[in-house]
Amino acid sequence: MIGTMLKTSQYEFVKGLVFLGLLLLICSTNRLTAQHRPVKFEHLSSSDGLSQNKVFDITQDHQGFIWIATEDGLNRYDGFNFKIFKNIPGNSSSLFYNGINCVYVSKDGLLWTGGQNGGLGRFDAQSETFVNFLHDAQNPGAIAENFVVSISEDERGNLWIATKNNGFNYFKRGTRQFIHSREGMRAIVKFSLFFINIHLMSLLRHPRG
Repeated sequence: MIGTMLKTSQYEFVKGLVFLGLLLLICSTNRLTAQHRPVKFEHLSSSDGLSQNKVFDITQDHQGFIWIATEDGLNRYDGFNFKIFKNIPGNSSSLFYNGINCVYVSKDGLLWTGGQNGGLGRFDAQSETFVNFLHDAQNPGAIAENFVVSISEDERGNLWIATKNNGFNYFKRGTRQFIHSREGMRAIVKFSLFFINIHLMSLLRHPRG
């Protein structure tokens, strides 16, 4: 009985070593392959169709388009050509302001923009128009100011909007209301810890990335 148990344990141990060896071999092969792949960069500028050479942010949407925020317009790049979105005077469905600080794609695939003086923008891919959420001093549920510097998202799909002078705004998408935080550095610490916690929870739930 004991002999059989020892043989079984030895077999399991050897099988584990073989599996570990194969795993290390695969990882080493992938690393060597990656090291020998040449990395090439292509530099794009206004001469290639970019609206402006001062770029503040870049992201990629779920369809593979590259979105580039510049000081003079939002650019969509398909790998060959640029399509530029700018403010159209008199058209409330266009960008409110051409200076774009940040672009963000939420989990549901929507593209959001943060403007230098344009508040928060939401892009409608079907109509290629924008819904602009702007500061309104008479509306306590509006965004605190129109200068947006960063956009992030929590697990519930609500957005955290960092503004230049008025702290963070929590945008509850279900109610389209903004909750303001003007606690300065304390709010920044809370914001940072909040997203560190979200990231750690995501890693624990999805350890393979």
